[in-house]
This record gives sequence, structure tokens and C-alpha cells, in this order.
Amino acid sequence: MDWKHIKFISAIVGIILIAALSFVIGISFGVTYKQGTLTVVLIPALSAMGSWVAGLGALAAVFTSLWLADQQRKNSGENLKCVFDVFVIQGESDSSLGVVVTSNGNKPSNINSITIHSTDSTVAMFIQQFSPSSARLPVSLPYGQQVSFLLSPDFKII
Repeated sequence: MDWKHIKFISAIVGIILIAALSFVIGISFGVTYKQGTLTVVLIPALSAMGSWVAGLGALAAVFTSLWLADQQRKNSGENLKCVFDVFVIQGESDSSLGVVVTSNGNKPSNINSITIHSTDSTVAMFIQQFSPSSARLPVSLPYGQQVSFLLSPDFKII
């Protein structure tokens, strides 16, 4: 369950609890207002409200701990930033296509292959041939390191 669902569920639970508490306070005031003094009704109602506030605080603490655990899980994994672009290499007459991969995660990443696809596509291009000046696969990439994969002029797409 991601954070958006947790926020939605907690908002619904909070609204239901506030509505129920308002209903109970309204009923207790409506039933006992003419029979006794206001302090006889108000003190028990405020005591019940304190229990509800404590329960809501405990619920908020549970959701906060779940959110923090989810954030830690997201931040402690592998994360790669990939840039597919045209590169100009000194000493070569033509520009070439390439992929620059930077490791941003807290764990080392192992790169075994490179495919190029868009977010809306169902088919990916698997790149098979790289330039001699390119890095070789597979590559292990620790945090903050960068590697460049340059495509050869006659690269094949599978």
C-alpha cells in the first residue's frame, strides 16, 4: 500500500470518527440538557472526547511509522538515472548515440543489459553492439559513479 492510499484511508477514518463523536456529543447534550446542569453533561463528554483524541493520535502515529518505513524502503534501494542522447567524441568525425548511466541509490547497481523504450510503448529496443571506447557489460556501479555506453555507428537493434 503506498502513501496515497494511506492518506485516503486515514482521511476517511478521521471524518467518520469526527462525525461519530459529534453525533454522540449532540445526543448527550440533547438528552440531558433540561434534566441537569451543563457541567454534569459537559465533563463526561469532554472525558470521552479526550479518549477519542488519544485514539486518533495513536492512529496518526501508526500511519506516520508506516509512511516513514515506506520512504526508507524507497530511498535505500537501487536507483539509476539514465540519459539517452547524442554525444560528440573528440577525435571522431561523426557524433554518436549513447547512454549515460549514473547511480543515485544507496546500494550498488549491476547493469547487465541496455534497452531503450518509451513509457507508452510495449516493445523495447535491446542494444547489442557498442563502440570500442564504450564501457563493457556487465558493470557494477556504486553510489555516485557514472558509466557511458556509446553505440557503434552500425549498431543493431534486436
